[in-house]
Amino acid sequence: MGPDPANPVSTSLEDFQKDLAINTVSAYAAAQAAVKGFKKLPRTIKKSFIYTGNNGNTFIIPEFLLLGIGKSSAWYLIQTMVATPEFAAEGYRFYFADERTPEGKAMHYTSGPGHADFFLQLAEQDGQGEPLATFVRGKGYVGFERDQRAILPKVTIEEILNPRYGAYGTAEARYGH
Repeated sequence: MGPDPANPVSTSLEDFQKDLAINTVSAYAAAQAAVKGFKKLPRTIKKSFIYTGNNGNTFIIPEFLLLGIGKSSAWYLIQTMVATPEFAAEGYRFYFADERTPEGKAMHYTSGPGHADFFLQLAEQDGQGEPLATFVRGKGYVGFERDQRAILPKVTIEEILNPRYGAYGTAEARYGH
């Protein structure tokens, strides 16, 4: 939260960059190191990368802009890793873990032992589980309907990009480049 809670962009650029380094750059560096390490392990060993998130990737709260940007970018990273065919073929698993109340709300008093139990479940299970690994202590994984909006579809470049539209020589080119 910036110095002016009513203004989500009141944080200095320097503090914004620090926040990005903590929540985004460090997550990227950790994922990169995990993949590098996974490649050195025998195929028979289960390989899981678990990022501890929160529900900031599923909704907007203006006062929490910086936290939301960091958690959303980490969630995008996790989804990208899960969608990477080479990683899936190698059995790499990636999770954005988030402890919730039974109603699906965030909490201040998260449980260290609850996280440990759930992380062990993720590490020991066969195959990739739900990447958005929301859990309730004592129950394990619990999916919440409203979180489904945060799950992006995997697509190919060909599905979302038309490399010819607007190119020189096309009717659309008259509108400029």
